[in-house]
Order: sequence, then C-alpha cells, then structure tokens
Amino acid sequence: MTRIALGELPVDRCFFYVEGEDFGSKSGGDPDHKDGAFGRKCLGNRWGERQTDYVVYKVISEAPVEAALLVIRAAFESRLPQTYQFLIDDRIVQDIELNPTGGYGHTEKEWVCYSVPLGPIDKGPHSLTIRPSRRGGIINIDCIAIGKAG
Repeated sequence: MTRIALGELPVDRCFFYVEGEDFGSKSGGDPDHKDGAFGRKCLGNRWGERQTDYVVYKVISEAPVEAALLVIRAAFESRLPQTYQFLIDDRIVQDIELNPTGGYGHTEKEWVCYSVPLGPIDKGPHSLTIRPSRRGGIINIDCIAIGKAG
C-alpha cells in the first residue's frame, strides 16, 4: 500500500490512498490528462457536471478507526463554491462545500487539498462514494487519502 502525506494527513496516520482515476465504478467523466496532477492523470473530463454523476472507491481498513479523516486533492474553476456528498457504505457522512481552486489542474498551483471528517470506520472493506450535492459542478479529482484524524 502506498503511504503518502496529503494535506492535513501525515504519512504515519494514513491507511488508504488511491489515485482519482483508479475508481471501482462511476457515472460521468473519464480519466483526464492534467500536467499538474500526480502521474499527470486524474478523474475529470466533465465529471460532476450532472447531479447523477458519482464515483466509488474500494477502501480496506485493517483495523477499526475511531475518527477517520479523508483528504481529497481536487481542482476546479468556478465563480461559486461547489458542494459534494461523501458516503461510506451508502451512508452520507458529510456534505462539504469546496471553494474554487483557480483552474482545472493544468498546473501544480491549481490543486487544493480539502479535508473531510468521516467519523468512525470499522475494520474491513468499505465503499467510499463521492457525488455532487444540490447542484452539479465540474471538478477534477487527483487523489484521495484516508487516515486517523489528529
């Protein structure tokens, strides 16, 4: 398993990492080339434009976690913030409003790490779903990490 420091999540607390384009299933968008993304790829290509768009990642926790923190590295250009739902095993754990990053990830400076508290996670396999909430908005997802909150 890759261990990475991402945003507020240091390496020693990270137990899950996935590139945005390495999803289990999705509706909308496709892998997209962005020079500023890790590995120069991300989930994008108009992902999040429709309210029916979603992406699912398979998460395995080798031990129960009392308070998990998700960090998502994303990029989007907009005049307004966009809101997304984060679900664990089809249970909504958080709606989060993301502020625009100033671009779609063509350069390193256009990417921002957002932190999302997930609460407790049991040991074992889980699904993490992300989908637009209230209104759609195009966003690029470079990578996601989950770990123990500070």
